[in-house]
Amino acid sequence: RRFLQVLLLPTLFLFTAFGAEEEALAARMPEVRQFTLSNGMQFLVVRRSEAPVFHGVITFRVGGVDDPKNVSGMAHLFEHMAFKGTKAIGTKDWAKEKPLLEQIEAVGEELTALEISEGGPARRAALRLELDRLQAEHKTLIHQNELAEIYTEAGGSRMNATTGNDRTNYFISLPSNRLELWMLVESERLRDPVLREFYVERDVVPEERRMRVDTSPQGLMFESLLATAFTAHPYRVPVIGWMSDIQKLTMTQARAFYDQYYSPDNGFGVIVGDVDLAKTRALLERYFGRIPKRGAPPLIPTVEPPQ
Repeated sequence: RRFLQVLLLPTLFLFTAFGAEEEALAARMPEVRQFTLSNGMQFLVVRRSEAPVFHGVITFRVGGVDDPKNVSGMAHLFEHMAFKGTKAIGTKDWAKEKPLLEQIEAVGEELTALEISEGGPARRAALRLELDRLQAEHKTLIHQNELAEIYTEAGGSRMNATTGNDRTNYFISLPSNRLELWMLVESERLRDPVLREFYVERDVVPEERRMRVDTSPQGLMFESLLATAFTAHPYRVPVIGWMSDIQKLTMTQARAFYDQYYSPDNGFGVIVGDVDLAKTRALLERYFGRIPKRGAPPLIPTVEPPQ
């Protein structure tokens, strides 16, 4: 009995110390406020006033598993497109740019269809030349990277995005007096994104795949592991997409993907920093609350067989 007392005393002391530490930590934890907007979009807001900055994250419940069949890589490519701006950001003259984008979409659609069927080599060559000409003309009408410039001039840092199997995240840190600017820009590019430079960006993603997967032993191993571990579930398909799929994605498919998955009730946001909770709630409804609902996205019907 004496031996057990000697053995248990340090243990009891540790549990008491850990319990006190947990209680102290809980007391220091800031309050998390949850807001649900009229369109169903949810936000978690935490006030931390140690420094006059905030970190904003917008997440949509869409990722590689939601890519349509034979359209792998679309969630990731759309993440790239979300940085291209809106009808007001990224353009020098939207009235001139809009019809040009429509021509680019039509030519790109026809060219991609011919590339898939491997038909009409003469027509394909002509369409490639036409697409190059249209994109060169389009380049004169756009303000490249204007979205990033706006944030940089406002003191932003760590602007980036990530696409995973189940979600896509957009995030940045800004001075707290730029909170309304962040809400304006983010809500605009999520409410009405313009798919400018789509085929230019579609050519960039294969290079990203070559760097991260095709020429990376670790990338190749991980891709092979998932393709082996999962028999049926789309977790077996790489988020960046198969090369042959990436090279055949179209603007029309990207727009359909956006309409299906970028509904506000399929997304949520997190704001942590030196913000006023009441004012933040009002601003969230003013900006993000105006994004229209597009209906619930489809659920994934595929069930992985017992492994």
